[in-house]
Amino acid sequence: MITETAFENLLAFRLADDDVRLTVLPHWGGKVAEVFDVRRGREWMFRNPALPYRLPRYDSNYVRDGDVGGFDECFPNVGPGAYPSGPWRGVPLPDHGEVWAIPWETQILGETLFLAVHGIRLPYRLEKSIRLLGRGRVRFEYRALNLAPFPMPFLWSSHPLFPLRPGMRLSLPAAPMRVYAAPAFPAHHGDVIDWPHAGGHDLSLIPEPAAGLQPHLAVRARRRRAACE
Repeated sequence: MITETAFENLLAFRLADDDVRLTVLPHWGGKVAEVFDVRRGREWMFRNPALPYRLPRYDSNYVRDGDVGGFDECFPNVGPGAYPSGPWRGVPLPDHGEVWAIPWETQILGETLFLAVHGIRLPYRLEKSIRLLGRGRVRFEYRALNLAPFPMPFLWSSHPLFPLRPGMRLSLPAAPMRVYAAPAFPAHHGDVIDWPHAGGHDLSLIPEPAAGLQPHLAVRARRRRAACE
């Protein structure tokens, strides 16, 4: 069932069945603010107690102004900077991309919540649909449309924030990985690690704060990737 409701005084849509409840904020970049496990009484999304829920301003700093928690997307870029190619070369793009701070169009199509947004500084349309499949399963589907006659390279990142606690474990299906961003110990850019071990540490295990470790890594599985145009 999908219903229109309110969340923190903002327009929201709620998808719910006997197992899970999702709360989506169309005017806050289509953010999924809540993913609540009804069976276990557990909220899966992190909520930042230091920031209130207020509509973001386009071109603002994500971490400073919009990092309230929940699940949104980075598109067509992640870090702030100038677009690198084509007729848009040099066009500045904001922190964490554009779409997290733009209101999305919303439609209820049967049991599917459909959302779409158009770019501000690049001519694209990004679509997202959300549907509950029963037994606690949720399907997200995306489609990116280039509305220009020129190629438009992009980055897309799923960006859910989870409330981690010491003792939790991160399970990934690949073993050899190459580190391409490592702002803190125990690995460095370019290192190949046999996940989850690096520097004598098990990186899959969330440590206690007293351990003084910050195993914050961006890693990429060493697999051949296909390219498409």
